Amino acid sequence: MKNLTLLILIFVGLVSRGQSTINITSNTTIPAVVNSTDEYIISDNVELTINGAFHNGGKITLMGCGSKLKIISTFTGKYNNIDIERYCDDCSNINNLTYNSGVYSNDYLTINSNISWLDVACMTPLPVELLSMSIDCKAKTINWSTAVEINNNYFTVEYSTDAVNWESRGAITGQGNSSEVVKYSNPITQNGYYRITQTDFDGTTTKFNILQCNSILNNNVTLVGTYDLLGQKINNNTRGLVIELYSNGTSKTILK
Repeated sequence: MKNLTLLILIFVGLVSRGQSTINITSNTTIPAVVNSTDEYIISDNVELTINGAFHNGGKITLMGCGSKLKIISTFTGKYNNIDIERYCDDCSNINNLTYNSGVYSNDYLTINSNISWLDVACMTPLPVELLSMSIDCKAKTINWSTAVEINNNYFTVEYSTDAVNWESRGAITGQGNSSEVVKYSNPITQNGYYRITQTDFDGTTTKFNILQCNSILNNNVTLVGTYDLLGQKINNNTRGLVIELYSNGTSKTILK
């Protein structure tokens, strides 16, 4: 039986990423990874096969308990560096590699040759980390940004007149997996309440805060005139506390 040196690092946190990030969102085979600082991010329930060796560099991130990595040749890690991060609530079997006919394996990792060194970090799965969220009634847009996305399939913009009953106003595809700031924007057309719902690849949803907008007008509504508080019509460019009257009979008091 060949020697196996295994160092297990179990902690919660993020490790600095490499020079570039390659997202693996479907079963994929790539050549050997040698002297690279790239990070390969494997989506949940997806297998990455390295058809050769994984030597002296690079990083593998398994984004869920169903992510799998298969290395056809040898694995040589770097001492005190994280070579593999696995986002999974179950860390109990992270070090139970078995050896059989030249193959080291467990439920997420298969190496068809020698292992010189292996660093594995068991990471607590993180939800989509919302960095900001705002509504711009003047520009008629709802805007949000994320700092981290893990297994993010899509966002849904939802609309309500009473903040109780909601309807979809369109879906926006997510990044899948990302550790960079990503900005999103979607048009809105009506007064009322808006919120963003995020959906993972496995169907899990997260609902974010409710925002309200009361100054969006339909395209067929025009401004009839601007009046002072005594009801006298004034120039639309006048500044101060005024009442704006619209063709659909609605009005609003604003500070211009």
